[in-house]
Amino acid sequence: YIQLYLTFLSLITFLLLLSYDRFYTFLFSRTYDFGHSLRKLFQDLFENKYRYILFLPLLASVYYAIRMPVSFDEALTYLVFTTRNPLVSLSYYPFPNNHVLHSVITNFTRYIPFLPALFTLRISSIIINLIGLLFTYKFISSFLNKKTAIVITGITSVLFLNIFYSYMSRGYALVYLFFIIALYCSYKIVSQSNEKKFWAWLFLSSTLGFFTMPSFLYPFVTLHLFIFLKRRTVLKKQVITILSTIIAVIVLYTPIIIVNGIKSLVGNEYVRPISRIEVLGNLPGFFIQSVNEIFGFSFLLVLPFLMISFFYCLLYKKNEDTCDYGLFILIVPVMLLLHSVIPFPRTFMYYGFIMTFLIFKPFQHYISLVKSKHLLTCLIAIQVLMLLNFNKKIFPYEERDPQINITAHKINEKISGNKKYLCSGSLYGTNLWFDLKTKPYKESSITFEDKILSADTVNQFDYIIIAKYFDQTKKKKPIIENFYFSIYSNQLSN
Repeated sequence: YIQLYLTFLSLITFLLLLSYDRFYTFLFSRTYDFGHSLRKLFQDLFENKYRYILFLPLLASVYYAIRMPVSFDEALTYLVFTTRNPLVSLSYYPFPNNHVLHSVITNFTRYIPFLPALFTLRISSIIINLIGLLFTYKFISSFLNKKTAIVITGITSVLFLNIFYSYMSRGYALVYLFFIIALYCSYKIVSQSNEKKFWAWLFLSSTLGFFTMPSFLYPFVTLHLFIFLKRRTVLKKQVITILSTIIAVIVLYTPIIIVNGIKSLVGNEYVRPISRIEVLGNLPGFFIQSVNEIFGFSFLLVLPFLMISFFYCLLYKKNEDTCDYGLFILIVPVMLLLHSVIPFPRTFMYYGFIMTFLIFKPFQHYISLVKSKHLLTCLIAIQVLMLLNFNKKIFPYEERDPQINITAHKINEKISGNKKYLCSGSLYGTNLWFDLKTKPYKESSITFEDKILSADTVNQFDYIIIAKYFDQTKKKKPIIENFYFSIYSNQLSN
């Protein structure tokens, strides 16, 4: 079956390349253009006034990257993928934790000298987030005025999930970056140009977005529907781009398909399919939860601004903006109904930008009339308030599960050392393993099991961590205990 699959794939790829070889030649000849554009973006950062609105978000990214302890997903990424050969990241997909492109990047950043292991894991997210914000400004200023670009970029940069994933070693900063590039190309195709380079970069950004996470399907469908509805005369080129993207993604994921099967990619065990009636009933709650999580405050503060902006577009017959509202807001429930799932809110974290964009776009003329110094002062004040809100909420957000993250870090401080550990059934063991591996505990060891245990009969380990549903201990008293697991000690000092 694998041979048949690869033969079929090779044949399709060959036929496509044979017919549209100029498309790919043009794509790869644009590497210089991309580098030039990136240099220009950083040049703008130091020459234009808008650099001030990126200072606080960048400072926050670095600060929390240093301050916040490792999360469960980061620890698992580091232990299973980062510390191993890049081929493992490219071919092993035992769970959706592997954001493939991000994992591959960490395979190399881990060798950056003089930095703690956790910071080498997070540094790529900090850099990619900054590049994503630069592209955000570039996109908006290309279609709207620069002051509106400053406002939208400045507010987007301090939304709760944007700050969170600006330092967290996950693939969401990459997804945001590739979405913004794809959105920029889509607007160029629709409103200004039919140049091949925009199709090429739409193809490349979509492919890399998919290669980061399969859930990039949502922005991919949204943007191509946007192009189709706005400019149907480019349908042939759009179909070519879609087919090229699908084939490129299949080729990139072929090692994973061979090793773990196609179901590992299309079936997230943590997001179970439900009936469409259930999806429909859950949509209002999902919308509220998503907005709360993306923005970091109640949807009741966001909804009035969306409604004011929408009705302003209707009142003044801004048909283009009204259509954008209809497409970007309605496409999500439609896709979820078709897919028959309710995913995690973070899947749509890029919607923080979309909603901010929709709110301010109709008022760009009025924003342009505000003096720059007043605009920047007001914007920086908003950023300070939103960062204070983030600081207030990040610790409860990270303490939602006592098995992992902040609670795990506090437990590690008490029991980490050159000891022998046995862990059965508890997620906490992953955080402990990361701590032991990245600190000078060369003589430590940790053994994982998934079975019923009694600490009364285990003597060859210094510490025994047992999940509650596996724990049959009767005599020994745990030295640490919570709803999820108990920790027992064989140390004389305890």
